Amino acid sequence: MYDPLSYEHTWVLNQQHLYEQQQQQQQEAYEQQQEAYEQQQQQKAQRLEVWGNPDTMNLQQILLVNIQASDYFKSLYALKTYHEVVDEIYNTVDHLGLYIALQTRTLGSWRWSLSNK
Repeated sequence: MYDPLSYEHTWVLNQQHLYEQQQQQQQEAYEQQQEAYEQQQQQKAQRLEVWGNPDTMNLQQILLVNIQASDYFKSLYALKTYHEVVDEIYNTVDHLGLYIALQTRTLGSWRWSLSNK
């Protein structure tokens, strides 16, 4: 025998179950978006912002070429992380002079090579 109240009750329960599933899916999607946003913000916070020209770092062309051609600058390629570079600066630099004046050309100082790294 057909009971309309039983049918309506079943329908309401099904609707409620579907609503709860939708709410749970929306909550999970929100949490995933929130986590992705937090990871993105954390990555941004770890980046060092560059002011000016990122290729020349606002140095004169001859100075930049001389720094990049120096043996000391080439030896800095062994330093792979930011922390290694900071340690090298801390352990070796007592002041920062941009130029070493020579009779024929301008060379970048080894300290400036390190800061350029």
